[in-house]
Amino acid sequence: MENQEYRGRKNMFRIGVLTGTLTSLFLVALVLIVYNFIPLPFLANRNQGMEVKLEYMDELIQEHFLFSDEIDRQRLQDGIFSGFVGALGDSYTQYFNPAATERLLQSRSGTYYGIGAVLSMSQDSNVAEVVRLFEGNPAEKAGLLVGDLLTHVDGHSTEGYDLTEIVSWIQGEEGTAVILTIDRDGEVLDIEVIRGHIQVPTITFAVKEGNLGYLRVSEFDQVTAGQFAEALAEFESFGLEGLVVDLRNNPGGNLNTVVDMLRQILPAGMIVSVEDKNGRVMEHTSAGETPFEKPMVILVNEHSASASEIFAGAIQDYEMGTVVGTTTFGKGLVQRVFHLPDGSSIQMTVAEYFTPNGRSIHEEGIVPDEAVELEIDEDVTEEDDFVDNQLERALEILQEKLR
Repeated sequence: MENQEYRGRKNMFRIGVLTGTLTSLFLVALVLIVYNFIPLPFLANRNQGMEVKLEYMDELIQEHFLFSDEIDRQRLQDGIFSGFVGALGDSYTQYFNPAATERLLQSRSGTYYGIGAVLSMSQDSNVAEVVRLFEGNPAEKAGLLVGDLLTHVDGHSTEGYDLTEIVSWIQGEEGTAVILTIDRDGEVLDIEVIRGHIQVPTITFAVKEGNLGYLRVSEFDQVTAGQFAEALAEFESFGLEGLVVDLRNNPGGNLNTVVDMLRQILPAGMIVSVEDKNGRVMEHTSAGETPFEKPMVILVNEHSASASEIFAGAIQDYEMGTVVGTTTFGKGLVQRVFHLPDGSSIQMTVAEYFTPNGRSIHEEGIVPDEAVELEIDEDVTEEDDFVDNQLERALEILQEKLR
């Protein structure tokens, strides 16, 4: 009886040892499986900070990535910051490294080192399109043409990138080269352009028959308000009877610049109001000291955006002129540049703007008072022979108002 009881306890002991051994082996196997799928530093604490996670990812790259010796560390870091900001899902919110930040500030000043071309986002193809070339500047000399679609800059695809980011790639040190890959009516071309010192002629003007003024605004830079004032003074010396302001293909620019320009011609009252995420409203107003009291026409098209829409919307709301052309781009958001300690920056969407009558035109655009599509004569080969039917209609409207 005792021997049977002893043997029973001995068997139970053996079963326990075997069970314990199998359990240990199972746990070891489980740890090995987990090791292959979950980084060990995160087994102890799954709530590790982003910095620790990035450090561990960097260690993995250095140890295992086949081409780790070829890594551009600066580009890798820029990619982290760009991806972080890009995950917000707003195409107007962008990260700029120090070099790109400097070029961004230069472009907004009205003088910069670049190629002398104005770009706008093509709504049909979602890539940048050349909409204007500054006469005698590098882009024109290199053979770029209005209507060219810019698909790559130095091999970097432009698709999905904000226009400001693309422009920052094109600008650079004077005398350096940039390779632009363009789509010209289905033909893909690589064009090398040597960057130069560009002084942007943001305002061009002429006196048309009947003392009618024609004033074209290519973009709203820091120098534009002064150029606008000079043009208006020049017109007055000719005894101006009416004015066409051409904002076609104008991608926008500085909010303060367009406000300063409108203060030169609007009556007393609201110019534009800007509302941020917390409902705080900043109102930009005109004292109405020098209201423009002659007939006016504003020309716009689908490439007129941002500050152009503020200008056209204000003239339309005050019924100071007739807006002619096609519906504008529809960018009613305001961006602000935040500078970081290392010289880099974040351009961030911070507010929405509203016209004097309180209209939000974001993704709607300014609808012209008179819709006029641009007619393209395929047989015309010389620019001097081109007939601008939109401008012709604008001048006709001024003449009708003066009768």
